[in-house]
Amino acid sequence: MSKTAAFLFALTTVALLTAVGILLSYGMVLLALLALVLSVFMTGAGFIFKARARRKNTQSQE
Repeated sequence: MSKTAAFLFALTTVALLTAVGILLSYGMVLLALLALVLSVFMTGAGFIFKARARRKNTQSQE
């Protein structure tokens, strides 16, 4: 995984988790739950992207 892609996945996840805190402080529970679910999906997408990139890199070396 490139450093740029990892940085973008991390930045997006941190922004979504920050949004969860802000939305909860304003009492917008449903939007906070939506942001929380999106952050979990973004984290999972980052892991999937990393695994596929690692697998592709390993296969090209063989």
